[in-house]
Amino acid sequence: MRPLLLKMKSFGSYKNYTEINMDSFGSNGLYLITGATGSGKSTIINGIVYALYGKVCGRRDDIRSKDADDSTDTVVELTFMCNGRNYNIVRRMHIEGSDISEDVKLSLPDGMEILSAEEVNEYIIKLIGLTYDEYVKVCILSVENSTGFLVSDSEKQRELLRDIFDTGKASELQLKLIIEKTVLTEKYTEKKHELLNILECSDCENAEVILEDDIYDGINNSIKMDSKSIENVNELKRTLSYIKEEINSTDSLLYAMSGNEKLNVNYFEIFIQNNIMKDIVSYTNQYLSDMTNNRFLLKFNSDLKNADVFEISVFDNYSSTIGNIKEMSGGEMFLISLSFILGLSDKILAVKKDISFDAIFIDEGFGLLDRQTLDQTVRILQRITRKDKLIGMISHVSDLYTMITKKIIVNKGRDNNSVITLVTE
Repeated sequence: MRPLLLKMKSFGSYKNYTEINMDSFGSNGLYLITGATGSGKSTIINGIVYALYGKVCGRRDDIRSKDADDSTDTVVELTFMCNGRNYNIVRRMHIEGSDISEDVKLSLPDGMEILSAEEVNEYIIKLIGLTYDEYVKVCILSVENSTGFLVSDSEKQRELLRDIFDTGKASELQLKLIIEKTVLTEKYTEKKHELLNILECSDCENAEVILEDDIYDGINNSIKMDSKSIENVNELKRTLSYIKEEINSTDSLLYAMSGNEKLNVNYFEIFIQNNIMKDIVSYTNQYLSDMTNNRFLLKFNSDLKNADVFEISVFDNYSSTIGNIKEMSGGEMFLISLSFILGLSDKILAVKKDISFDAIFIDEGFGLLDRQTLDQTVRILQRITRKDKLIGMISHVSDLYTMITKKIIVNKGRDNNSVITLVTE
């Protein structure tokens, strides 16, 4: 998905009608969204997110311009390209007294229109391949949030992976199988006792011995029973055989998940999370090696039997030492965090192969870098964008202003309204 044209009115700090032609930036490369703090840079991203999902990254009361009068509707319109076809979506918020109503219209490439909010939301998710939460994590890359993940404790990191990759389903499945095996075992024991009672009532001296044979061959021939008892025995034999097969199948699944069904019910989830993290670190190191001239690499250590062992450290090739990630300098931590959030995005893309997006945004943090490192980082990001990917960098760093020719410059006017200047060359 690539935004082409964004229109806003009475939305956040854009009280007056504002139009941003993002298609003028082309289909790849870097562009800068720049302006003073509080000028309305992030509101542009919120406009795109709101148009697509009817939600914003922040408080919902940030949607409507604070000084907009009730007679003026809040309107956000986005034209975007997805899989080579153009779509248009308009969301409108209307105020009447204390009542707030919202309308939406999605225009499809074939001229058809969808007006139901529920149907539009479902269509957008299916079209782009991302829910609101997933889009915010994949397409709006926050270096600050990435740093927060890297310095969090193992419990918090696992919670975040569970949230991003929905790994909780693994524990749910494992617990469901354990419960299912318990129920099947109880049912098996119950039916076995029923068969034992029939055998004992038929004066079978070797009932217990016969019960040890799970197949129960020859029971009908070795014991004198009436036709009703024979029918019951045959039915129990079939039931026990079926239950035994189900127990064996469940055991096989549990063994495949953990190798030992006595381990805690989170074992399979821990296994999945550890492997996800290994992949993320591998993707991260591809970026980090470039950004630091092959100096730094992330190392990941985990233990399947101990969920608390979930450690990310930094290997320094220059000194051949492994350091604590929390002790890195501000500039080094920014490069690690930027590489990590790009690696995380790559992993999500690898998992969700049906995703369609050609544009991402990187939010702030570049002020921590010296000029040389900043220049190198920009060159690497430019290389990433060569294959039909457009990256918008949100920053007020003056050096970026001279490095990146394509820009959205945001200023605040006298009426506190955000004003856009577009530079395309």
